[in-house]
Amino acid sequence: MRNSLFLLACCWVCLLPAYSQTDLKAQTILFAGYQKYKTFQNIKMEFAYKSENKEINLDQQYTGTGYVQGLKHRIIYPETEVLTDGTNIWTYYKQRKNVNITTYDPKDGTLTPEEVFREDFLQSGLGYKYVGENTEEVKTNKTKPADIIEFTPKDTKRTYMKFRIWINKETNLMDKWVIWLRNGTITTYTVTITPNVKLEPKFFDFDTSKLPKDVKITDRRKK
Repeated sequence: MRNSLFLLACCWVCLLPAYSQTDLKAQTILFAGYQKYKTFQNIKMEFAYKSENKEINLDQQYTGTGYVQGLKHRIIYPETEVLTDGTNIWTYYKQRKNVNITTYDPKDGTLTPEEVFREDFLQSGLGYKYVGENTEEVKTNKTKPADIIEFTPKDTKRTYMKFRIWINKETNLMDKWVIWLRNGTITTYTVTITPNVKLEPKFFDFDTSKLPKDVKITDRRKK
């Protein structure tokens, strides 16, 4: 899973106060989203994923669901499920019948759900600027009006060159996320966010007793 990019996502808004910028328009829009996001106890995100790279004939699409509560998150893909408590990450590869347990590392240079959902995300070194409105998309695709903000990493070792988020003008929440990788791949997430869903107390606990008996568990955490 760490080789694939997630959205979503998108808890970027909860991190704004940690990072200072000179683009006041972008900052104002992000802050409005942050103010709304911080009132939520949790969020559910349903997303459509699309990844394209013509040079390597890549055209991949699927849908998934993510849940976020503080530093905890649970992301359900068609063939993979990822759960983190903010320190450890459990990645369940259903077809491979394998679970990998790893330690979160913010310095590995990869943009993943594990990274985006953490509160220290923007502190890792990102610049951002206001790009404009999605006027043409609204006309041709009947999408909702949104402001577009572009993020670029200061660390050139990152696997991505930049990413943009579409922030709904009415809700101040994210509708879309597009990532440009250095290898030419463009990944798009279209997102629907539902706040304050009812979750069981142990929803973010990874319960190995519920796994099929033939699933192998590999602990790769740093000692």
